[in-house]
Amino acid sequence: MFALKERGKALENIYFNEEYVTFRLHAMRNKLVGLWAAALMKIENADAYASELAGCAVNGNEEEAVFLKLQADFQQAAVTVADDEIHDRMRDLLNSAAQSLRQGLAEPEMKAVA
Repeated sequence: MFALKERGKALENIYFNEEYVTFRLHAMRNKLVGLWAAALMKIENADAYASELAGCAVNGNEEEAVFLKLQADFQQAAVTVADDEIHDRMRDLLNSAAQSLRQGLAEPEMKAVA
């Protein structure tokens, strides 16, 4: 019985660790996407915008919420960006964030934003 409880606790720890890594990965991706979008919209305080996007949609469908916010912000700033380009950039920057996380870097390389 003790071994079963220990196994349950170990599985619970694995689950919480995976959720933490996923959350951190998406926050990193959102920040990079925010820096990219801020550059396109010529936002002066790009870090503030990127931080706002990094915290976007903690609950629910985070991917769709970020996409819709970007779409609305681009439209408001009169910047034309195709939906596919937004999705492609989000995917590419997620991969960049994952690679940085695997290498143990706190933040992905900013060259991925350009």
